Amino acid sequence: MKITTRYMINFGLLVACILLLYSVIVIMFYYLYRNQDFYVRLKNKATNSATLLFNVKGITYPMLRIIDDNTITNMSNVTVIILDQKEKIIYSDKDTIEVKKLIPQFHKMNWTKNEMFFKDKALFISFQQTYNNQKYYILASGVDLYGQSELQNLWIINLISFIISIAIIIGASYLNARQSVKPIAAIIKQIKAMNPGSLRQRLIITSHDEIAELSASFNVMLTRIEQVVENERMFVSNVSHELRTPLTSIIGQIEVSLLRDRTEKEYKILVLSVLEDMKKLKTIINGFFALAESDIDNIQSNFAKLRIDELLYSVKDEMLVHKSQNKIRVEFENTPEDEQELIVVGSEYLLKLMVSNLIDNACKFSDPPGVLVTISFVKDFVTLRFVDNGIGIPEEDLKRIFEPLYRAKNAKSKHGHGIGLSIVKRIADIHGIKINIESEINNGTSISVRFPNTNRFA
Repeated sequence: MKITTRYMINFGLLVACILLLYSVIVIMFYYLYRNQDFYVRLKNKATNSATLLFNVKGITYPMLRIIDDNTITNMSNVTVIILDQKEKIIYSDKDTIEVKKLIPQFHKMNWTKNEMFFKDKALFISFQQTYNNQKYYILASGVDLYGQSELQNLWIINLISFIISIAIIIGASYLNARQSVKPIAAIIKQIKAMNPGSLRQRLIITSHDEIAELSASFNVMLTRIEQVVENERMFVSNVSHELRTPLTSIIGQIEVSLLRDRTEKEYKILVLSVLEDMKKLKTIINGFFALAESDIDNIQSNFAKLRIDELLYSVKDEMLVHKSQNKIRVEFENTPEDEQELIVVGSEYLLKLMVSNLIDNACKFSDPPGVLVTISFVKDFVTLRFVDNGIGIPEEDLKRIFEPLYRAKNAKSKHGHGIGLSIVKRIADIHGIKINIESEINNGTSISVRFPNTNRFA
């Protein structure tokens, strides 16, 4: 079902229910009002008859009956019966036979109280009055033909009005639904007209309502998608270039070696050269695998509690096995009061990968190769700071330093592929780690990574 149809039905049903409720309330209150009004008029009629009988001199029973019979009212089948305390009938404006038929109905009420009830559209009332220090029971009944006719007319008027209103509501609901979904239809039309090959197009926003917010959110999403696609295109292009260079070198060296027979020494030199290119190729491929693995959405389900100092020393020992020339110093800026301040939550493999990349990157650009790693504790955070005395990073390159395969202008002379810091950034994002870089040309770089420790989640 389309939104237009659903909106029209919902709006129509809502208004129809409100209109129906309104009609029922009007009829109900009119019904209650007519009954109360008829009760008052019938009681006044009976009271007038009793007052004439007991308080006006010269009024006899036959004369009072004549008066009652000739009194014009909008009540039908009115009967007034007056009885004394012994329940003996003193006066009635109807024949004895008719009165005897009605008396059983009145016996259903307490005559000493003002009571009333309806039966077959007829109203029966009873009450007690005092005249000349004597108490009398006054009974009356009647049919409100006029009120019933008015109530019936009101039902007919409400029914006709309701039917006409429903027809108007259907038309109004359709127009309202069409008008309400018009902005959505315009968005759909714009989206369909967009060229799949170009992500630069954006939705035109002409209002300031929720639809405009939706369009703005969609435009933001398109911008993000465009950035991702552009980054992927650049990434693929750079990957192709980075992989092509060592492969071309390997193929070229092998082809040259096959042009003529060579000595054992020449072949050994060739193999060592090819081996060096293969190591470069392996480094690039391992970096790409690390980037892919650090982007797994459900990796947070494997998080565990880790001591950051133990993790740091473990990485240090592993790196010195392969690169003993690196000087890696670890210092505590302040001593933790509680061992829990050293605990962080994360993936041991990924955090080791992040720390090793930061250490390796600092050593690579330092002369002699080395890095100072400091550990500090501030409130609910643990901060590692990696400080080198290398060549520094130009200010214009700092904003792009975490992009895959991007390298600073002054780093071209150093061996690398621009993958390490990309891995660091992705791992940091997964773990909610904040990274801050401070650098000065020829004076070194300081990279701070701030971990939330377990105290923050307690």
